[in-house]
Amino acid sequence: MHEDTATVVELVAAMRTGELDLKAVLDALAKRSAVPEADYRAGVETLWQLRQQHVLDDVTVTTLVTRLDALRADGGSAPVAAPIDDDATVVMPRR
Repeated sequence: MHEDTATVVELVAAMRTGELDLKAVLDALAKRSAVPEADYRAGVETLWQLRQQHVLDDVTVTTLVTRLDALRADGGSAPVAAPIDDDATVVMPRR
């Protein structure tokens, strides 16, 4: 398995089998600019299932879901507000 191209489910499966540890999975995810929506959903679903089966602990699942939330492909599609110009000059009206 190549960590750079593996899906989230593949990374989690590799962690489950001991091929990768949590740090390696987090490092692999850190190299990505975004996770496609389908990959995100499959990954989160797999993590919650493994948590319910007591295969992964709450801290591990929460850590990975938080990282996936940050990488969610559509998470950055909302318009960004323009930066505030702190150097703007305010002119008081004449009386």
